[in-house]
Amino acid sequence: MADPEPVAGTEPVTPGGRLGRLVLHPLLVVAYPVLALWAGNVHDAPTEDALAVLWPVLVVGATAWFVLSLLFALVRRPALVARAGLVTSVGALAVLTAGRFLPEATSSVGLAATGAVLVVGLGVALLVGRLGLARLTLLGNVFAVVATALVLVSLRPALVPTRSEPVLMDFDGAEATARDIWYIIPDRYPRLDTLGADYDFDNTAFQSHLVDVGFTIQDQARANYPKTSHSLAGTWNLATVQDLVPFPPEDGADSSPLYELLDSNALGRFVTDAGFDYLHLGSWWGPTSQSSVATENRTLSTASEFANVWRTTTALRWLGEVPEEEGLDSRRYIRAVTDHQLDELDRLVTEPSDSPRLILAHVTLPHEPYVYDADGSYVTAEQEASRSRTENTVNQVRYVNDRLTALVDRLVTGDPAKDPIIVIQSDEGPHPDEQYTAAGAINWLEVDPSAREEKLRTFSAWYLPGLDEDVPEDITGVNTWRFILSRYFGADLPLVDDRVWVFTDEQHLYDFTEVTEEFD
Repeated sequence: MADPEPVAGTEPVTPGGRLGRLVLHPLLVVAYPVLALWAGNVHDAPTEDALAVLWPVLVVGATAWFVLSLLFALVRRPALVARAGLVTSVGALAVLTAGRFLPEATSSVGLAATGAVLVVGLGVALLVGRLGLARLTLLGNVFAVVATALVLVSLRPALVPTRSEPVLMDFDGAEATARDIWYIIPDRYPRLDTLGADYDFDNTAFQSHLVDVGFTIQDQARANYPKTSHSLAGTWNLATVQDLVPFPPEDGADSSPLYELLDSNALGRFVTDAGFDYLHLGSWWGPTSQSSVATENRTLSTASEFANVWRTTTALRWLGEVPEEEGLDSRRYIRAVTDHQLDELDRLVTEPSDSPRLILAHVTLPHEPYVYDADGSYVTAEQEASRSRTENTVNQVRYVNDRLTALVDRLVTGDPAKDPIIVIQSDEGPHPDEQYTAAGAINWLEVDPSAREEKLRTFSAWYLPGLDEDVPEDITGVNTWRFILSRYFGADLPLVDDRVWVFTDEQHLYDFTEVTEEFD
């Protein structure tokens, strides 16, 4: 039943007074799912990626609210803005959170559930009286304002940066060598001794083949840090994180200075200054999905990692809005991106080029999730769960071995004047058991030294045609490109001490303790 009309000359009494009459909640509710996802990943999701999702969502929400207001005007329902706002908020919650609450639902079930919520919201908005609508508006306003305020507090590190810019190495330029450089980073690929001791897998055949075609294996190679962002920032910028980020952010969990170093990396700037084309084969992980200094970013999708994850939490996952090649879940998306990288490496072998090229691919194998069997076939989540981590890791090692062997055999002709430089070097070792037990909260200072050693031992194999000089067996990432660029480009980049550090934990990413002596 509709509420009675107010007596002439009086104002209708509404719950909450002005706050019950103002309609604040619709756009706050529309924004909240995006803001909440961003807040949960504030140290990993670049601000520009989150805003690129937020603004279109707000525009669509505002448009829907306006159109619904016109429709309520046509059916002559009073308080049309409030009624349209109610439907907008209910619809936003239904559409923008459906994938999060129904991640395993089929398309028909997911869309039916989303549609049912929308119908209920529309029915309530049409039938509720003025006082009931005012109460719902007040309730919506209070919850939306409080929830938004709380999530904005969590977003403070992104909205109010308190850090200095990282230091970027500058070069005067150098003369280009007339050969390509292939740089492949198989993420968490274990060193030979790690595979034997911790995975009961003998990887000698793969390494022996590399040696047979001319590679040198650095069998005591180590990462400088036990995390991809730190390790690659140091390797790609030819310096330690301590030197690159001399004034770390106040928030010790803020990785953004490291991500900026990956994006505008010194290696890419050096070779492009020297006349190279830098082809960046983007991974599914946001910080290495593209590079602003690359001549060309070859990625499967222009959408960011944040956008791809956000879509899977919404009803868009059932509406065909996720590109077919990316699949409908993160496992298939990750596999599709990795397939694209490996296939692109194969294509580039014969692709003509007028300039020498740096081809860089951060390939997330044998990194989880385990989506490849040893023969390259797809591994479902159920199959992965039924196998041990050791078996899953070894299967992905076998698969990436086969792909790299075939690639190397095509690249290496035996002509030292024409063959490319090839570096295959992992960024870090696999997670030790303690890291899985800690569920991301590992304290690197408190674990057994053997766990640190497992994490910091890396695979490293270099093909350096025409160079008759031994590579140090215990070289660390920070010296990789100092060694190569000095020998092939004549750059004045002397080697630095091969030192190894761990940080305390994920909340103190810049509190370093040296553990080099554990490897002596």
